[in-house]
Amino acid sequence: MTATADAGEQNVAFRATLKRYPFVVWAARRVRAVQWRGLRWVSRLRRRKMIQQYLATHDVRKLQIGAQGPLEGWLNTDIAPGDWRTVYLDATKQFPIPSNAFDAVFAEHMFEHIPYKDGEHMLRECLRILKPGGRIRIVTPRLGFLFDMLKEPASPAQLGYIRFTRDHFIPHATSDNASFVINNMFYNYGHRFIYDERTLAGSLAAAGFTDLVQGKTCESNDSNFQDVDRHWTLVGRDINDLESMVFEAAKPGTCLPSSSQRQQDRT
Repeated sequence: MTATADAGEQNVAFRATLKRYPFVVWAARRVRAVQWRGLRWVSRLRRRKMIQQYLATHDVRKLQIGAQGPLEGWLNTDIAPGDWRTVYLDATKQFPIPSNAFDAVFAEHMFEHIPYKDGEHMLRECLRILKPGGRIRIVTPRLGFLFDMLKEPASPAQLGYIRFTRDHFIPHATSDNASFVINNMFYNYGHRFIYDERTLAGSLAAAGFTDLVQGKTCESNDSNFQDVDRHWTLVGRDINDLESMVFEAAKPGTCLPSSSQRQQDRT
């Protein structure tokens, strides 16, 4: 077992332990809700300064939308910032970011939380702020895996997914019937649109992205996207791999060298 897989299983076990103490969970959620409101208010006030400071101090600029956790070297953003380093950003609105400014954009298990039309807008904004040759990585639930679970018999991985979801999110489920999991994916978590491969690839292409590549979770040939996935720490690697799909794509054009690289070329 790898260290990352072991950490993910420990996280899942900790969450299972918390469920045995509902009052502690309730109190923690109340405290967290107050903290989130404060963070969101302060982050909105400081947003312009935080973005300007990031742009001024980073030659390689990378934007994370819907931060699963702050990534070092990234401008981490979220509509509900979870810490003081995360910038408030509503991905359904125009980004307060100049055009052609970023080398990479990353959104993991966030895209399904906004309606389809808003998703089209978000991708157009991502294209706008990326430099020519800059790349985007989208990780989101895959619609097909839900329907695969309707087939009998369920595989060990599918059965494990059903039982994990039932134990943590749908304790009222009366059986290991996949229909409980399918309905949970559509109606829980604040999900608004679950994509299949064709629809997501079509949305990226319609926004203007090219060089579309379907990848794997926790893997990338792009150095900017290596070791950035975090959703697996919440659910474990097996479940994350089963439910997720990954697409990377590029903004047309040639990637421009950074200011530091241009200075090196002149010397």
